[in-house]
Amino acid sequence: MVVVFPAIISLVFNLLIFIRVYSSSKRIQPASQTAGTTDANAGTIKLSRRDRHLLQHSIIMFIVVMAGWCPNFLNIAIDYAAVVSPVVYVILQLWSIVGDMLIIIDLFIYNHELKKLIRDKFHNFHQMLAPTAQT
Repeated sequence: MVVVFPAIISLVFNLLIFIRVYSSSKRIQPASQTAGTTDANAGTIKLSRRDRHLLQHSIIMFIVVMAGWCPNFLNIAIDYAAVVSPVVYVILQLWSIVGDMLIIIDLFIYNHELKKLIRDKFHNFHQMLAPTAQT
């Protein structure tokens, strides 16, 4: 139960995000693509490139979360007699922090508005610090 609950929460949020994006991409598709096409596999769902990329990204982020936190949760659940060295706890906590840092870095990479904001703030700060040339 210790590992299942965080996994379920993560899966629910990723599923909600994917459903929202998938429904919005179905709304934006031109009617000519969907109206007149007859397909032998009419029951299959065709995902757009954007939807496939989001699904792949969500799966990778889920794996990063589970790989980062499962060892820590399992160690706490299994070590009820406190026989595991405190060094193991520290190593597993550091492993969890590395997983969290990967997720944070990923959020910075994929959030274009945030990247633009940070770039603009850095540029403005650099302009403020640069000496003005007066002639």
